Amino acid sequence: MKFQAVKLRVFAFLLALLLLFPLAACAGKQGKALLTLDAEGVKVTFSVNHYRFLLSRLRGNFVRQGIANSAGSADQAAFWNMQGYFDGSDTLKTWDSYYCEQVLENCKVYLFGLWIFEKNKLSLSDAARSAIEEELNDILTYQADGSKTKLNSILANYGVNYNLLKSFYETEAKVEAAMQFLYGENASLLDATVKDPYLNEHYFRYKRILFPFTEDENVTPTEDQKAQIRTQADNLLAKLQGKTEAEFETVMAEKNEGDEYTDGYYIPKDESAANSTEQASFISTISQKLSTMEVGEVALLELSDGIQILRKYEPTSGAYDLDVNAVWFESFAKNLMAELFQKEYKSMADKFAVDEAVLAEAPKIKETEANYYF
Repeated sequence: MKFQAVKLRVFAFLLALLLLFPLAACAGKQGKALLTLDAEGVKVTFSVNHYRFLLSRLRGNFVRQGIANSAGSADQAAFWNMQGYFDGSDTLKTWDSYYCEQVLENCKVYLFGLWIFEKNKLSLSDAARSAIEEELNDILTYQADGSKTKLNSILANYGVNYNLLKSFYETEAKVEAAMQFLYGENASLLDATVKDPYLNEHYFRYKRILFPFTEDENVTPTEDQKAQIRTQADNLLAKLQGKTEAEFETVMAEKNEGDEYTDGYYIPKDESAANSTEQASFISTISQKLSTMEVGEVALLELSDGIQILRKYEPTSGAYDLDVNAVWFESFAKNLMAELFQKEYKSMADKFAVDEAVLAEAPKIKETEANYYF
C-alpha cells in the first residue's frame, strides 16, 4: 500500500504558510538569487535566503499542527527522512525532498504575482501599508520587547532580518493586489460561468435528518440507547428510499424541527480546506460518504455524536452568493482566485529560471529551525 502523504493545497501555501520576497533591487544585499522571472521587459528575482525562511515556516506549521508519520513528529529529522508516494506518483521520495519541491514551486507562484504587480505598475494602498506597519510593530513589541537587535537575532535563525520580514509582508500584499487586479475584490470580476464550475468541482451539497445519540452533549449514551437510535434511523431510511425531494424535506422538517440552512449544507470535497485536524476529520468522513452517492440518493452515516440520513443534491447555481449560505463560502472567492492564479502561473512555467548551483547549497527543511511566529 502506498504511503499516504499529508495533503497541503497550493492555496494553503499562498495565503497561510508563505510570505515571499519582492523585487530585488540589490542582489548583493539580499543574498544570492535562487529564482528569476524575466519576461516582457519585467524582471523579478527571489533569493535563497527567503527560500530558507519559507522552509522554516513550513516546518513550524507542521510542528504546530502536530503532523506526524510513522517515523515520528515533524520536529524530528526522522520524520523528514521518511519515504512515501506523493500525488499519485510511483516514485518514492522523502518528505523532506517532496516538501522542498513544493515550497520552491510556490515561490514561483509568488514571483509570478510580483511580476504581474510590476508589469501593470500597481501600487499598494495606504491601508495595506498601514496594516503591515501595525503587524510589524506588534511583532517587535511582543516577540522582542521592542528591540530590533533582539528581533534580528531571532530572525537570523530563519535567514532573515527585520527589513526582509517587512519585505515579505509587502510581497504578500502585492500578490493579493495582483490577484484583485486580475479577478476583482472577492472575485467580483468573475461571473457564474467561472464560479459555478468551480463550485461543482469542489463542493458537495446535501441535506440531513438528525438522530443524536443524546440531547445533552455532556451525557454519554449507553450502547442500548445507541442501538435504539440505529434502529429508528434504519427504519426511516427504508421508508425514504425512492422518495422525492419534497417528501424527504417534509420528513426532515418534522424530524429536525426546522433548519436554518434552507439551501442545505455545502462541504468541501478536500478536507485540507479545513481549519483544524478535528474539522478535517469531520469533513473527510462526510465527503467520503457523499463521494460514493448519486444525486438524489439517501444514505445513513454514523458519527460520534449520532446518526445522519443524508440526501445528496446538485449544488445550487450561485449558491456562493446566497446570504443563507454565507457560512459555507467564507473562503470560496479567495480559493477560486488562488486556483486561477496558479493556472496563470503554469502558463508561464517555462519562463522561470532556477539557479541549480544555489539550490544545491540551500538547506533542506530538516536542516532548518521550526518557525512558529513569523
